[in-house]
Amino acid sequence: MKVRPLPPSRLKPREKIALTDLEKLLRIGAGLFNHGLFFEFHELLEESWSRAQEPEKQFLQALIQIAVGFYRLQARKVRGCLQLLREGEEKAGPLAPACLGLEVREFLGGIAACRSAIARLGERAPDEFDWASIPFMRSVHTSPGIASRDR
Repeated sequence: MKVRPLPPSRLKPREKIALTDLEKLLRIGAGLFNHGLFFEFHELLEESWSRAQEPEKQFLQALIQIAVGFYRLQARKVRGCLQLLREGEEKAGPLAPACLGLEVREFLGGIAACRSAIARLGERAPDEFDWASIPFMRSVHTSPGIASRDR
């Protein structure tokens, strides 16, 4: 699997954005996710998820499930991957269009497309899935966002 580089920040130097600690953590996490470091993403967010309140808790759980779903695919566990991607989509869907500074609607559309592709490939998915098709987590504070990269 290739590591995907991040683009330079598109945040204007004098632009100030008030971010919560959780939003800051998610920006770091988005960098991990966008580089395909799904297990590390999970590890970064797990403690915050366990202490978060709703609806943030639901959103963090959804993102963790999606990341672990791709991690399962890396481990050649296709059924577990598909289940976690579906569960993550279902949990995050009601929080669209954005939550905790991250764009949700477009991201979930990309996750659904990945899930369909993986289901079509079946047991061949770990070898034949196009890992570059995984959508990037993007911040709503910039366009397309910190901790993401252009295609």
